[in-house]
Amino acid sequence: MGMKSAACWFTDFWSVRTSAIGEDIEKKVSFDLNKIFYDKLEELDVITKNQNKNSHFTVIELCNINKMPIKKTKGKIKEHLASIYRAFTRKGILKLYVDNEPLVYKDPNILSAPFPYDSKNKPIYWRKEIDFDIDKGKMYVKGFVGLLESMESGKNGFALFRRGRIIEGSCDEGFKPKEIMGEVGSPEWKRIFGELHLEGFNVSFTKKGIKWDENMDIFLELLKRFDISFLY
Repeated sequence: MGMKSAACWFTDFWSVRTSAIGEDIEKKVSFDLNKIFYDKLEELDVITKNQNKNSHFTVIELCNINKMPIKKTKGKIKEHLASIYRAFTRKGILKLYVDNEPLVYKDPNILSAPFPYDSKNKPIYWRKEIDFDIDKGKMYVKGFVGLLESMESGKNGFALFRRGRIIEGSCDEGFKPKEIMGEVGSPEWKRIFGELHLEGFNVSFTKKGIKWDENMDIFLELLKRFDISFLY
């Protein structure tokens, strides 16, 4: 429902056209929200036509748009979209455009420096691979933790992925647990960041958050145990 619900923010009239792979029909439903409201409609007509079985797509078309994001807001939208779908664009399986501009996530630079007070040694690449499971492999976490090249509160924190898409921690809204990041404003808090792919976890119906249940404390404890002391 995500994109369809979002369409209501822009206009009262929009349509969805879709076809599933393996099906030889295309379905289209048009939404006139005013008509739905005043006529108290509970069902809408579905228009079908023949389609190639190998075609699969969903097209949402907005008509008579009455609300558009301003320039600053559009910039934030581009940032968030590039961030949320970075795993797909990196692999080249998704091409993402806004205003005909391709959106590509720019990875922050990772610190490369010797241990503090030990400048004679070779620089270290401050990144640690993460891989652990919860509940005997039914739920597991993979990814990395690292230090930003420079302290930056807009890039710090964790991005939490599920099925390749960021659920929490997009753009400048990183997931920042005190147990890992330390106190707000501390050097650790400003520099620690990472990407963690969570498999087997459920999400909220809006797909904006992980449904941790009792697993939040377990997750943080295992992450702390995973020898990330090199960060401090």
